[in-house]
Amino acid sequence: MTEFKKLMEQTGLSTRGASLLMRVRFDTIKNWKQGKARTPEQILKQMRRYAQAAERIFNETRFD
Repeated sequence: MTEFKKLMEQTGLSTRGASLLMRVRFDTIKNWKQGKARTPEQILKQMRRYAQAAERIFNETRFD
């Protein structure tokens, strides 16, 4: 599994959602997920920040 795909799962982003958020083509996201193209480091950094934020939000949310 690529780091990009793992980060997508951690954030809960769909391929379409990641495409819109990153402002890149749907096919580009698919290629990054599948490891067919190298994910730019700047994109990985951005996704790591999103994953950290998602984890923080999840940990701070009470599910009573």
